[in-house]
Amino acid sequence: MTARTVLFAACILLPIGSAATQARDSGDNVVVIDVAKVSLPKSLPGKCRVKGVVTQVRNGSAFHYGQSISVSVPCAAQVHREDGPAISDNSPFLQDAEVLRRSKSGYAHLNNAGELNWQPSQQSYGTMGHAFGYRVLDGVSLPIDRASPI
Repeated sequence: MTARTVLFAACILLPIGSAATQARDSGDNVVVIDVAKVSLPKSLPGKCRVKGVVTQVRNGSAFHYGQSISVSVPCAAQVHREDGPAISDNSPFLQDAEVLRRSKSGYAHLNNAGELNWQPSQQSYGTMGHAFGYRVLDGVSLPIDRASPI
């Protein structure tokens, strides 16, 4: 192989290797959070700030057990899901702000920067299923709205 051939091959393969490294470095982290506090935005819809501690690391290496964490979660007032829990279509979905505020545990799919990843994880995690974005894990009691038809 001539030096020119080696240089040409390196120029062609380096960007491919860099793209693969960048994709891997972006992170595919799945964590369970023990929620300590939820801050609501001044107006809804908006971004609620969920603060807590990582209690489980299901995937990834950017976060560790016992680490303090703060996640920005899209939220709105009185989000109704009549067809059950949200199913990811790779786009953000709103969480009910009051449900977030009362929650004690959440499940998050994050990149290495701590931003929510809305694409489903490749792996399913038992009863929690595929991770995407943020989901409340615990049941939250809310008052019944008597004006709404049942």
